[in-house]
Formats: sequence, C-alpha cells, structure tokens
Amino acid sequence: MGTGDFWYFAGASLARAAAVALLLVVLLALRGRLGPDAKFGPIIWGVLAVLAAALAEAATILLPLPGWVFWLGALLFAAGLVLVAAGMLHWAGWVVQLKAKSAERDALLDESRRLAALLAESHRIAHLGFLVADRDLQRIRWHGVGLPQINSGLADSSIATVLRDMVRPQDHPLLEQALHRLQRDGQSAFDLPLRGQDGSYRWYQIAAHLDAKQPAGSDSAVFAVLQDIDATKRSQLAHAEALRAAEAASGAKTTFLATMSHELRTPLNAILGFSEIIMRQMAGNAPPRYVDYAQQIHKAGGDLLEIIDRVLEVVRIDSGRRVLAPELLSPQQEIEHILSAFTAAAGQQGIALGLVCDAELGPKRLDVAILRDVLAQVIGNAIKFNLACPV
Repeated sequence: MGTGDFWYFAGASLARAAAVALLLVVLLALRGRLGPDAKFGPIIWGVLAVLAAALAEAATILLPLPGWVFWLGALLFAAGLVLVAAGMLHWAGWVVQLKAKSAERDALLDESRRLAALLAESHRIAHLGFLVADRDLQRIRWHGVGLPQINSGLADSSIATVLRDMVRPQDHPLLEQALHRLQRDGQSAFDLPLRGQDGSYRWYQIAAHLDAKQPAGSDSAVFAVLQDIDATKRSQLAHAEALRAAEAASGAKTTFLATMSHELRTPLNAILGFSEIIMRQMAGNAPPRYVDYAQQIHKAGGDLLEIIDRVLEVVRIDSGRRVLAPELLSPQQEIEHILSAFTAAAGQQGIALGLVCDAELGPKRLDVAILRDVLAQVIGNAIKFNLACPV
C-alpha cells in the first residue's frame, strides 16, 4: 500500500469514527431532551458498537496490530448495525404509542373543553357563580359565568371590600352571623342582597363550605356557590307583605264587628225591654194596636239580636277565641231535641219533620253548643225555604 493510499484509508476511517461520534452526541442530546422514555437505548448501544468498530479499523491501519483486531471491529460493526436496526424498530413503536397517547390526550382535552363550556352554559342558564377563598376570606377568587352583574365586585376581592362595596349596612349583621356559622360549623346557607354593577341590589342564595382539612394559608379552604333568586325572593317578600296586610285587615274587621255588635246590643236590649213592657201592659193598659206594634217590635228585635249573636260567634271563631268543649253524647238524642223545638213552626207551614238515623250510630265526642247551633240553622232554613214536604 502506497503512502497516499495509507493516509486515504486512515483519514476515511477517522472520518467515519468522527461522524459516528457526532451521531452519538446527537442521540445523547435527544435522549436528554426527550427523557428516559424516548426508547433510544438500543440505538445508542448500536452506535457505540459502530464507533468502536470504526476506531478498531483506524487503529489497525495506523498501528501494527494483530489481524484479529480488524475482525473484532468488523464483528462490532455488524453487531452495531443489528442493534441500531432493532433500536429503530423499537423507537418507531414508541413513536406510534406516543402519537396514540397524544391523540388520546387531545381528545380528553377537547372533551374537557366541551364539558367546561356546557358547565359555563348551565351556570349562565341557572344564574350560578362560585368563589374559592382562604379561611379568612381575605383572598377571594370569583368565577361568575352565570352572574356577570356582580363580576367586578367579587373578582380578586376580600371580605372587607365586599362589605364596603356590595352589602347594605343594615345587612352586615346577617353576613357576619353567616360567616360565624361557617367558621363554627363548617357550612352556612343564607339569602343576601348584593349590589351589582348598575348600582341596584339583587337577592342571592349563598351556600358556603369550609374544608377544615386544608392547611393554614390555603387559598381554597372556602368554597361557596351563589345563585340569583331575586325574582323568587321578591315574590316571597311581596306575598309575606300581602299576608301581613290581609291579617291586619282581618283583625280590623274582627275588631269592628265585635265593637259594633256590642254597641248594637245595648240599645237593642232597651228596645226589647220596653216592647215587652208594652206587650205585657206592665205600665198600664195600652190600646190593642199598640200591643200589636210592641209584639212586632219585640219579634224584629229578637231576630236582630239573633243575627248579632251569630256575628259575635263568627268573630270569636275568626279570632281563635272560640274554644271547643267536646263531650261524649248521643247525636240522635240531640237531633230529636232540636226537632221537637221546631215541630210547631214546621206544622204551621204544613211541613212534617222526621228523623232517619243509622242504628249503628253510637255516642260521639261533640261540642253540644256548636252542634245545636248548626242543627238549628240547618233545620230552620229548611223550614223557611222549603215547600210543604217532609224534612
């Protein structure tokens, strides 16, 4: 081998060794960049074997080494090629798995974005918002997709700014009591009006939970959900106000009826008393027509007194002062007693009174006075407004 050929083959061998060494450096850099899961191990070992083969070839050219060194280099070169080929196949499988995992991760990200959009839309439809804060509510993070009217007030705020800017002074005790329950019991639910961006107050239902397991200083120790209930709350308040007004009107009516009934009884008793004196001629003989007038006056006064008594009974029932006094009695006997009192009046109008009673009807616990009043009203109206027929 001439001198030119010697240096040619030596330079070629060293150039191959340098190229393989550069490839090894690139592979090691990629492995460091991608991490140990990049599956570059077999390829690196194969490149190392090829590098060893190139160095062995260059050594046999430059140095007087035995011939087996050349064959060892050839064997290392073949083994390196096999390792590189196997490593490439292994790396290709890893790349396929990585692409599959990447596609799965992208699908999960898309699904999470879709669910986040649906959650935000549900919050908007349900007028919901939520906040996360530390235990002392000094760092509030607000997420109010469904409550944009109070976003500026709660975003990156604290309980001090909320009290100052959003809560009416008269509602401060209510909020402070709710926060006390939250610290004491770990949860609290209450209704509170908050001022929005337009300056108006709307009612919100707030449910807060304190996670006692969170470490001190955690920014997520308190979680609270807010829902706009302004329409429902105002309707409830209007209903309560209307109920109070109705109760006041009913109380005024009851007072008026009771007062007027008692005021009417006083002169009416005088009318009944004087008419009875004339009827019985207790103050001396009176002309027959005066006696007849007195009888009509007395009858009309008695009817009016009965009406007043009924009004007073209604007033007692309406005011809750009518107390039931039930006792064990026979309904059949009470009905027969009332019928006997109306027999004469019914006979004058050609009406026959009769009682048909279930034989198994036994004693019952009833209020005698109320039962007699009801039966008298029913039977009296039946006689007054019915034609001649059995009752």
